[in-house]
Amino acid sequence: MKNWKNLKHIFVAWWILMIIIFWIVRIFGSDFFVPITHFFVYREASFQNFIYRYHWNPSKDIVLIKIDETSLNALQANGNLKMLTIPKSKYIQLVQMLEGVWVKGIAFDIVFQNADPDEQKFADVLSRYKNIVLAASQGSGSCIKDKDSEIQTCGSLPRSIYENIPWWWVDMDSNNDRRFFVSSLSGTTYGSDKKIFTLPLALFSLWNPGYADRFQNDEVYLASFFWWAHTYPEFSFVNALDASSADFESMFRGKYVFIGESGTLIHDSETSPVSWDLMDGVDTHAHLLDGFLQNRLLKPVNPVLYYIIIAFLGLLSIIAYLLLPNITSPLLAIFLTFFVIWISRYLYFHAAIVIDIFPLFCVTGFLAFPVTFIYRFFVIDGEKRKLTSAFSHYIDPTLVKQIADNAKDIYLGGESRELTVLFSDIAGFTTISEKLDPKDLFSLMSSYLSRMTDILIKNGWTLDKYIGDAVMGFFWAPISEIDHALRSCRTALAMRATLPEFNTEIVSHGLAPIDFRIGIASGEVLVGNIGSHDRFNYTVLGDTVNLASRLEATSKEYGTHILVAEPTYLFVKDDFFFRKLDCIAVKWKTLWVSIYELIADIRDVSFDRKKYEVYETALALYFSEKYLEAGKLWESNMSDDAPSEIMAKRCVEILKWNVIVEGWVFHMTHK
Repeated sequence: MKNWKNLKHIFVAWWILMIIIFWIVRIFGSDFFVPITHFFVYREASFQNFIYRYHWNPSKDIVLIKIDETSLNALQANGNLKMLTIPKSKYIQLVQMLEGVWVKGIAFDIVFQNADPDEQKFADVLSRYKNIVLAASQGSGSCIKDKDSEIQTCGSLPRSIYENIPWWWVDMDSNNDRRFFVSSLSGTTYGSDKKIFTLPLALFSLWNPGYADRFQNDEVYLASFFWWAHTYPEFSFVNALDASSADFESMFRGKYVFIGESGTLIHDSETSPVSWDLMDGVDTHAHLLDGFLQNRLLKPVNPVLYYIIIAFLGLLSIIAYLLLPNITSPLLAIFLTFFVIWISRYLYFHAAIVIDIFPLFCVTGFLAFPVTFIYRFFVIDGEKRKLTSAFSHYIDPTLVKQIADNAKDIYLGGESRELTVLFSDIAGFTTISEKLDPKDLFSLMSSYLSRMTDILIKNGWTLDKYIGDAVMGFFWAPISEIDHALRSCRTALAMRATLPEFNTEIVSHGLAPIDFRIGIASGEVLVGNIGSHDRFNYTVLGDTVNLASRLEATSKEYGTHILVAEPTYLFVKDDFFFRKLDCIAVKWKTLWVSIYELIADIRDVSFDRKKYEVYETALALYFSEKYLEAGKLWESNMSDDAPSEIMAKRCVEILKWNVIVEGWVFHMTHK
């Protein structure tokens, strides 16, 4: 039953967690999650480097030529800073210089749509080389009708004059988790279907035929970013044109060259997911090409598999947080949070796998721990608080938490258990109550019961009930302990030790001193919540309970203060000083029991043990039915020992046949 209850709590808490995560994903979506992944996985920061530090090294085969403000100012005498008005003659000059030093490929991150006097010559130069690709965009644009032609170029595509030069998509959104289209069908732009790759893939495919065939049409992939903005060598357009032959060759020979815009006036910029710095749009294509060159194109996790993993990790987290101690759970949550960052960065740098980190945060610590904590507080601990409230009236507060934490050891409704029962009663209480007015009686009993109860509770007893002036307790339930007999004797001595101070206090208030007796018995009892469904009491039932009560009353017959039954004595005989008092059969019982008087702790040397030794010598004679010898020995000891006087009188009565004993067992005639 308990295991099933744990499973129920685990399932409910896990289901709550999954529902919350589902609605977070549904409501906020990727626009909310992607920046979180960028910050913790892609970005480099001191605490991230402390958790996991590894850097990809960018390729040395990529170079950028940027049309920046310096180039625009130098090349346009009319002051018009629009990039597309740069004379095509300058592009022709740059292309011929690059091809002259043998570059692997040239990619223009520029959509050529404006007419130019040298446009035909530029198109002819581009057609001459097979390692040049142009840019096109899937964005909307106006239609342009070529001069002396009925062909219109619509959208953000190159003019039809460049129809013999390969052109490819430049669309990529680095802010949206580096997404780009690897391939797409363009339709009938020039009267025939054409399969169009993304610009960097087209450039890479020049030297790797068939590589692009592995990518599916209209599928979205993720680009790798190897470092910060301005990772790759870059040169101003005008500086490249003016470079010496030797410098130009050292800068560009054998390289992949991207030519694109740069600067705030052109507004072609993206945010680097690694550093959150602004980077030129052409830089994003360089990073993507580098991913192809180093075979490190990022692989997103299959969504179905990913959320199966999320559900499984959420289940493990819920189990851990529910079963671990309250002090350990937050430490585990902190550890798992850092571990998620570590494993995400590890997969990113080593396996080129990018995962959405936010759901992982949710199921490991960020959300799983609060959900479990709240569920535990209101549901699981709510049940414990009810249990605590039920026991707090009669159990040591320090044990209440132990009871709640060990609820599996508590079987409400009754169970058989070996424990120790204690009864305490004020001597002559009826006479005392008759002499006191109700106010003084109430004050006396409140003070007395408070002291006795405090001692019981402090020593781990369960207070069963008050019966007038009597106190009943049992040790150790509802939590099992093996030293219940030992603690019961210590408690009884502690109760007796407070009596002188208590009497001094009540005498100072004009009340007569009191005395009380204690009976202790150990054995099997039925313990549990007994009563109706609405009103019940956590108590004990059985012969052991009756025996403890009878021993308290029997103590009056022998003039003693603390009597214990033989089972209790056998448990603790090496820890306390006892004397064997008698063997009796209490009223209405045929079975006899040896009874012992608890005198003191075994280490206590403050009293004379001689009279107790004399008593036990006489008791041995008594058990041998040598009543005359036993009686004489007790008579010699009875001046300061009440039990010796009582036993001496019993020997006289036995010899007169006024008292009947079966062997040496004395039958009590009243409770």
